[in-house]
Amino acid sequence: MLYLTNKKIALPGMFCMLVACYFLVCTPQGHTAQNAAAQKRFENILAQSLSFGTPVNEIETFDGWTMWMGWDGSFSETYDPMSETYAWVVYFSPQGLFVALQKAKSNYSSVDMYAGFDYFYGTLKSPHGRVVRKSYLNSLMGVTLSIDAFDTSMLPVGPLSQVSIAVSSSQTLFRIGSLRTLQRGVQYGAGISTSFALLPFSLPFGVSLDFESEVTSGFYPIVLWDMEPDPSRNPVDQVMDQLQTMADGTDESFPGFYEKEIADMMIPFMQTLPASSEMREFMDSTSGTSEIDSMINEVEQWLRSGDTGKLPGAIDPPMAPSRQYETMRPVKAITDACFELGYEHGYRSTDRDDTVYADCIVTVNCEPGDNCTLTVTDDEIAALVPGSQPEDFDWADIGFDIPPENFLMGEDDVYWTYIDEGVATYTFAGNLDSPFILGVQVWPGSATNDKTIELCRRKVEFNETFTVPDVDYGAIEYDNSTGGCPTASILGNDATGIATLRSLRDQALITTSYGQILTAWYYQNSSTITSLLDEHPVLRTAAKRALQKLIPAIELIVVQ
Repeated sequence: MLYLTNKKIALPGMFCMLVACYFLVCTPQGHTAQNAAAQKRFENILAQSLSFGTPVNEIETFDGWTMWMGWDGSFSETYDPMSETYAWVVYFSPQGLFVALQKAKSNYSSVDMYAGFDYFYGTLKSPHGRVVRKSYLNSLMGVTLSIDAFDTSMLPVGPLSQVSIAVSSSQTLFRIGSLRTLQRGVQYGAGISTSFALLPFSLPFGVSLDFESEVTSGFYPIVLWDMEPDPSRNPVDQVMDQLQTMADGTDESFPGFYEKEIADMMIPFMQTLPASSEMREFMDSTSGTSEIDSMINEVEQWLRSGDTGKLPGAIDPPMAPSRQYETMRPVKAITDACFELGYEHGYRSTDRDDTVYADCIVTVNCEPGDNCTLTVTDDEIAALVPGSQPEDFDWADIGFDIPPENFLMGEDDVYWTYIDEGVATYTFAGNLDSPFILGVQVWPGSATNDKTIELCRRKVEFNETFTVPDVDYGAIEYDNSTGGCPTASILGNDATGIATLRSLRDQALITTSYGQILTAWYYQNSSTITSLLDEHPVLRTAAKRALQKLIPAIELIVVQ
């Protein structure tokens, strides 16, 4: 569904260059007012060269500062300590909002195969002052230091001891190439990953060093602002003014509905980490003496020392790792909405006529841990195709973008199904609690006049946030009855399998803090889990097969 084009700005770019040469070379020195007016005219010409669907190689900054947010997917397919990362990024500029696709390759301090994704927000002082250039970003290599907020290593010993799922928070600093001098910038992130480690233990922290980095596509403008940057005000405050104007807009047609949706989600987030006192001090400091500057200096010395066996003392997240993860949760949905706007801008900027867009976003509320179902009706499709009837779309192919966590399971990008008795559905397990936006499309056919139909985007929101239960683990009474036990209800008469799993609980899980958390959560939610299995026989069957495959491995490491 990516329609961002790669058109060049030939004549406008050459014209801007000639204008710049005139102002910089031909204008008499000492005429301050004339120079200021010339600079302003040049900036207006530069702004006018922006067009939706067309990328530019540089964007303006807030008195040298650029800010961004986004999310990325990372993976390592071998036990070599090397990973690849692909990122979707939204940049803030006095000109407006821009999107870009980026990638990187890194060496990291672990020996495992893993997949994960992260949400992030960052800011950086550009050495080019008025602008930040794509070529400069391509030269930056991240130095990422991460700390696990929650790690569910499966077992202390045995064949499953290397499997873990972790929630982590991170801080990324930047250097040019392999230099050990760091730039004045920082990025904070949080995410989740699943891994299979070669060594049966996990490190308390992780270090990742980029050796390749590239902006592969962008900057694409998606929202243009009428802003005159004010050096006396913090950039976040200036952005908030523009977002509030977008949020107050009443235009429900394209692109107004997207811009309002983006602003409504972005404003609450911008009021958290981006507007924090620590970040404000960093961006407002002209002497480089802020707390973040001190951290950058200490990490720089740490890199130069070569002693990377332990973290430098200044590496301390701006908030508790679990809270940082919770704070970063909205970033995924915000980024999705920005890219959806970019896709449609890109399509509309061309002469194509092969797609019909429904200019709307539908919110679907789900519960974390429960099945979440998205629905498309033939009435919804018929409303977008003049002269059609709902029954014309019987058996029409419907494609749902899949949630980000499904990438960890190796699923395809799109789940395909069809209209049956007027409805097509897509059901997935909402294991995470981060909101996200999914596209839905109708495959072109005779009923759609051979056009792809892009239906209302579905914004999936979760009514609750998963939190580690506050439980007195020493007082937990583990019930061995089968009445309310989900596992027992799955295995039925398999008494041996049930006994094996209880031995795992007593000998392994409840002897560790993470195991206690998981066990407590299981018993607190046992009735809900059992009801869910009763309502969804397919899920029960899948769970039974998984347990039957798992039990023989557990039998090797527990004593019944």
